[in-house]
Amino acid sequence: MTFPCPIRFVDLEGSRLKIRTVNLADIPERGDSLREESLRAFEQGIRTRAISMMTARGLTPEEALAWSPHVIEAYLAHTVGDEKSGPKQKAVLERLAGHGLPALGAIGRYLEALWTNAPPPDNNLTIDLEDGSFA
Repeated sequence: MTFPCPIRFVDLEGSRLKIRTVNLADIPERGDSLREESLRAFEQGIRTRAISMMTARGLTPEEALAWSPHVIEAYLAHTVGDEKSGPKQKAVLERLAGHGLPALGAIGRYLEALWTNAPPPDNNLTIDLEDGSFA
């Protein structure tokens, strides 16, 4: 199980399918250890993959390590779902897009994709099975 340890509940009410997400890592009764351990494992795994991806594209290990927190943040937001970028994330994307090194431009496009939340909602939604609409 990976952070945030989601569980989906699905209810069928007539022609409406309701999907509700509960993240085990957010339940106080589960204790902080699940949240801390799953988040730490997630961050370590993404950091390792991000550094490997960036060094394969020509960044030095030091450069890759410096950019890795931005990759971790974007991937975490994407994994939790219903991601929304703010001014800080948009500034990072602008820095990457305007960078002369092609590898950083590619990383910027990757992060932009992670920060783009296309419909439908990720965590909680209702789907009308007759017409396909969702809310």
